[in-house]
Amino acid sequence: DDYFRKKYSLEDYVEGKVDNTRERIDTTVDNTKERIDNTVDNAKERIENTRERIDIHPMERLSSIK
Repeated sequence: DDYFRKKYSLEDYVEGKVDNTRERIDTTVDNTKERIDNTVDNAKERIENTRERIDIHPMERLSSIK
């Protein structure tokens, strides 16, 4: 009887560990997706700002290249 109780509680323990690990993985994935989205958004914004600067001062940009 003790054997089955110990075995059952060990299974519960392992199951709990697996559940916790899954939760941590899910959280890591979610956080990583959010960081990627933020990085993409920031890059798009920097590109747009650069385009606007080029549009506003095209001749200045050209003269500075020479």
